[in-house]
Amino acid sequence: RWTITSTVPLPGERVTATLTLRNDGPVSMTTTFSHTVPAALTVVEATLPPAVTYISATRQLTWTGDVAPTAPVTFTWVALVDAGASPGQAITPTVTLGLPAWKFVFRRTVALRVAGPELTASGWLSPSPAVLPVGQPVTLTFALRNTGAGTAPSGAVDLWLTAGLAPITATLPPTLGTPLRGWEGTLSPGETHWLTVPVRPWSWETPLRVDALLADGTGRRWERSLWLAVAPRQVFLPLMLRE
Repeated sequence: RWTITSTVPLPGERVTATLTLRNDGPVSMTTTFSHTVPAALTVVEATLPPAVTYISATRQLTWTGDVAPTAPVTFTWVALVDAGASPGQAITPTVTLGLPAWKFVFRRTVALRVAGPELTASGWLSPSPAVLPVGQPVTLTFALRNTGAGTAPSGAVDLWLTAGLAPITATLPPTLGTPLRGWEGTLSPGETHWLTVPVRPWSWETPLRVDALLADGTGRRWERSLWLAVAPRQVFLPLMLRE
């Protein structure tokens, strides 16, 4: 088993790597492991187990030894995240495990991401009324929330309105979807930006949808969609009775 904690470290923070080798067979087995330390991490050499060899020029850890049945072997060491690592940067430390007697090699990888902006909690608020009257303007509200540890340096919200839904300024019913740039800017940790989108539903025959495509400026993206129910237009005509 190969783990690193935490999986969302801050720049300059220490992370702990743990590799556990288990032998489920009936006899002892000679085993190897190697690990090339990613450029964004620096091994704290004082924390390395004595049996592990580290070559700083190649940034490689290696070990060869026997793993007995029901006697797992565990290695633990500490590494530092580069203080200049970019928020949101992905790091994928990989260990290569080998069984020389069987000429068998396999790999285990863990995924780290340098702490940065986190827009996962963003979303649409339910519209009011829940069923929109056709042809009448309504304002939709989107909450853009950064719950991460870093600033979204160049965030953006792009909107896509399906056919039958249009900006309030449209004068004709749209037959195709409409793209809009809803917002762009920076979003600090813990900040919420409230985005209002005035629209007008022109159709009730099929469900309408508005999509919000989010970007945090570090390469991560999200999509949040809102389905809208629209009531058909009602026309009341006078009733005349003749005797």
